[in-house]
Amino acid sequence: MSGIDQWGGSEHKLARRLLASLRPGMLLLADRDFAGHELWGLVEATGCHLAWRIKKNLVLPPLWVLPDGSYVSILPTPAEGQRLARRSVSSRANRQLRIWPS
Repeated sequence: MSGIDQWGGSEHKLARRLLASLRPGMLLLADRDFAGHELWGLVEATGCHLAWRIKKNLVLPPLWVLPDGSYVSILPTPAEGQRLARRSVSSRANRQLRIWPS
């Protein structure tokens, strides 16, 4: 699924328009500029799975380390204190990708 907008259009507004196309069981990949609690909740409500990169300056301490060396952490929402799991995955190229899986 993809979307096209006019030159100078907002990527975030376009992303919100695409929410209606998401279905349960789909996997949505998003760049770090889209990671946020409000949009996360809107996508999660569709039943779609999420894997979003997050900014490297966001400090999320490990709660526990997984066998592959990645780890699980939490990110409380500012307003509600809800928790979202986050996993840091090492790729084959030996660099770290930071994602939030649902």
